[in-house]
Amino acid sequence: MTATSNPSEGAPLPSRRERLLERLQGPAPLLLDGPMGTQLLASGFDVKRDLAGDEFGLAALNKTRPDQVRAVHESYLEQGSKALRTHTFAMHREQLARLNLEPAGEQLHASALDSAEQAAEFWAEDRTPPALILGTLGPAAQPDADSERLAKIADGIRTQVSWLAARSDALLLETFSDLPTLESALGAAAQAASDLPIAVSIATAADGTLLGRGDLRQVAELSRQHDVCLLAVNCVNGAMGLHLPLEALREHWAGPLGAWPNAGEADSHESPEEFAERMAGMTVRYELQAVGACCGALPSHLAALSRALGFPTPHNPFES
Repeated sequence: MTATSNPSEGAPLPSRRERLLERLQGPAPLLLDGPMGTQLLASGFDVKRDLAGDEFGLAALNKTRPDQVRAVHESYLEQGSKALRTHTFAMHREQLARLNLEPAGEQLHASALDSAEQAAEFWAEDRTPPALILGTLGPAAQPDADSERLAKIADGIRTQVSWLAARSDALLLETFSDLPTLESALGAAAQAASDLPIAVSIATAADGTLLGRGDLRQVAELSRQHDVCLLAVNCVNGAMGLHLPLEALREHWAGPLGAWPNAGEADSHESPEEFAERMAGMTVRYELQAVGACCGALPSHLAALSRALGFPTPHNPFES
């Protein structure tokens, strides 16, 4: 979607890239949502009926339980989220093929977009734009994937982007940890939707090193080459594990920077209050322009973060 003319005023409407950058460059950081999988995995679905016969077949829920997918989105909007990641992270064609869902790939992506859009529209307040919809793609490859494997993955990403592009405000390439894999994915995404803004999130070790090939300096340079709008760190070992990755990225990246860590490991799970306090400190220290939460976090973690950042409590449409 490119800028178009406003027939009433003759002025061009902002492009999707301009709208995203405007939200990122506001006086407060853009508040993303929390994890989709954490809540869905705890929901007690019937494996055969709802999950395509696989206890981790969460992709199937876009078809079998779209109401639950929308409910998770709404649980974060209720806490103040202004950007939603579509439930398409683990839905590359090869991942869908493992669940015998590849023929339904386009339908599953359309349903994921429906759920996010419906939730965003319902929670949009008067005179306030709905939450941004981030069409989300995962890496879909191991960090040591060779060139032949990466070419197959890129082909699948082009297909996913074609399913997401028309109805997404931006693409999010999430949880990448290997430079060649990211390079392949960025090239494929840009080829499939050259006018769609792209955000990238990187998963690193706590010391700021990638789990695969390359380093964060190279990630920053690659992101500049592809005109990435937002570069972020996600996952890691809770909010307390963000310091070194963010420090390294901030050294090499002057653009919008973000972070949405997990809630810590099982033996060091961060409470909502601990998570929020640490994230609020990171936001100031590294001038973060987008924040949220990843694996293991709950709506209560996002609520605490929203309070810590001084965001107003959203108006509940059910109370109108």
